[in-house]
Amino acid sequence: MILHLRRLCLPSLLTSLTFSVIALLSGCGGASGPAVIAKSLTAVSITPGDPSLAAGATQQLTATAKYSDGSTADISGSATWTSSAATVAKVNTSGMVTAVAAGDATITASLGGISDSDTVDVTAVAATLSSIAITPANPTVNAGSTQQFMATGTYSDGSADNVTTTVTWTSSARTVATISSSGLATGVGSGSTTITAALNGVSGTATLTVPTAPPPPTLNSIAVTPANPSFAAGSTQQFTATATYGDSSTQDVSSS
Repeated sequence: MILHLRRLCLPSLLTSLTFSVIALLSGCGGASGPAVIAKSLTAVSITPGDPSLAAGATQQLTATAKYSDGSTADISGSATWTSSAATVAKVNTSGMVTAVAAGDATITASLGGISDSDTVDVTAVAATLSSIAITPANPTVNAGSTQQFMATGTYSDGSADNVTTTVTWTSSARTVATISSSGLATGVGSGSTTITAALNGVSGTATLTVPTAPPPPTLNSIAVTPANPSFAAGSTQQFTATATYGDSSTQDVSSS
C-alpha cells in the first residue's frame, strides 16, 4: 500500500520513526501531513519459566514485552511485579525473586493490563548438624565395669536426634577405658579418658574417670568348722575354713 501511495504522491515525505507506523492521510499536494499511529502491546512473557529455588536463594526474572509491530523490549524495570505468596517467595520491583520457605508461589509481571505468570517452587534447605552432646557428661566407672554413653545431635533447624549408633566413638586413653561402636565404655585401669563422638565434622566430648582400686582388706583370722568333730574310723568329715578380714567381711577359703 505504501508503494502505491508513493507512486501517486511523489512530493509526500514518509518518515520512519521508532515504535510508530506512518500512513499518508491526504492526497497529492500535501494539504495534510502524515499521522503517527503508536504500536500496541500485545503480550508479556517472563523468563526463566517456573524456576525451582532452595529457601534463601534468589533468582532474577526478566519480563519481555511484545508489540504489534513484532518488536520486543525488556520491561523488567517498568512492569508491576507481584507474588501470590510472599511467605513462600517475594519479588521486588525489578523482578528479583527471593525464596523464603518451602512451597509454591505465583509471580506475575503486569504492564498496560497485560500480564504473564511464573510458578516458583521453593524447596526447604536440608538441616545440617550443628552440635553433639554426650550423656552422661562426667561419669565414674570402676575397672572391669561398663558405662553406656548416648550422643544427641542438634541441627540447624533446631531439631534434635539420637545419633548414638551413627557417630564414631573414640577413647583418648584406651589403658583407662575402651569404648565400642555403640557407645559402651569399659573401665580398664585408673585414670581419666576423653570420650569423643564425631559425625560429619562435628563432635562432642565427655570425661570418663576410672578410680584407683582400693587395696584388698587384710586377713585377720581363720575359723575352722566344725571345731571339735568326732567320727568313726573309716568315715569322713568335711571341714570349712572361713576367713575374717579387717573390714569385717568373711569368705570361705577352704580351697585356698
